[in-house]
Amino acid sequence: MSRFERLTRAEPIATGLRELADLRVKDVPGFLRENFTRDAVLRRARTWRDRYKHKYIDTGSIQPLYDVMLAIGLLSYAISWPVEIRHLRAIEELRRLQLEREKQQQKQQQYAYHH
Repeated sequence: MSRFERLTRAEPIATGLRELADLRVKDVPGFLRENFTRDAVLRRARTWRDRYKHKYIDTGSIQPLYDVMLAIGLLSYAISWPVEIRHLRAIEELRRLQLEREKQQQKQQQYAYHH
């Protein structure tokens, strides 16, 4: 990828961030209302889709396959995340209960040893 391509790819994001940084705090809600309307978001999505199609799909690039693989990986990770969190919390709870049992057993052994 040439330097020009990298600059033009990041330019819309940088421009939006610059515009946002130049705003006063009281102007941010208005800026967001103007730029994040349903029509504005759909227009940007269509523009992105058309550019993507022209750049990768029409040229026969392998990049769309990489993008699909990445999207599937991220989606599967996001879907499985709640299950993994529940599993990790259950393991932590079991460890906590085991430690409590071990402490109780040690207390019982100490009590039995002293009496």
